[in-house]
Amino acid sequence: MMRRVHLDICSAVLTLAVIAIALPAATAAADLPEAREVVDRYVAAIGGAERFLQHETVTTNGTFAMPAMGLQGVLSIWNQAPDKMLMEMDIPGYGKVRSGYDGKIGWMIDPAMGAQILTNESLAQLRDEANFCARLYRPADYSSLTVTGKAEFDGLACYQLAVVTTNGMESQQFFAVDSGLLLGVQQDQHTPMGKVPSTTVNKEYRDFDGLKLPAVIEQSTMGMQQVITIEAVSFAPIDPAVFALPAEVAALVQE
Repeated sequence: MMRRVHLDICSAVLTLAVIAIALPAATAAADLPEAREVVDRYVAAIGGAERFLQHETVTTNGTFAMPAMGLQGVLSIWNQAPDKMLMEMDIPGYGKVRSGYDGKIGWMIDPAMGAQILTNESLAQLRDEANFCARLYRPADYSSLTVTGKAEFDGLACYQLAVVTTNGMESQQFFAVDSGLLLGVQQDQHTPMGKVPSTTVNKEYRDFDGLKLPAVIEQSTMGMQQVITIEAVSFAPIDPAVFALPAEVAALVQE
């Protein structure tokens, strides 16, 4: 009987210990907002969905720099709803690197590697980048949004979200607790050289025609940092010919 009582006491102590350990975690989880609340707050912080949806095109112009290599060049990005995009980087001494998506075909042209049609994860990643309304976090564009906890990112307290798009791309995204703004993203970049981890930091949010967007974007990949500085954002109409397949890419499609 004494042995049975001893076992019962040990069991009770163990149970209480488990409860004591679990309670702080449960309380912390209860204090976290729902993922939809976090992303809706972000959309409101940048100007609201209604303001954003007044536009169907956007042209972004700026510069990019790779400080460690002493490189600096010009960057231009054209987007048209719902999912067309062209990006052009003019690198001194190397040439123009271009990538685009016309709603069906994703492609890239590099001076060293020539033209190529993107497939698999590289294509899925480009589709996400071309999604004009991606920053509105519409349910149809994301298969999973989950708040995983609080974390410090770029020196600020953030809500950390595990995000999976309907194209299957996974990322960890960090939204500032105070402002609601998206401060950064950690994800794998799918490149012609394979999959590499990448961290993007959004800084210096500014007003561009009623929308608050980051004016400085820092991206670190494989120990190399690239800094993009946005100088101008225009919502004027874009000539549809901008998104037409370049001749080199069209030739590959016909093969």
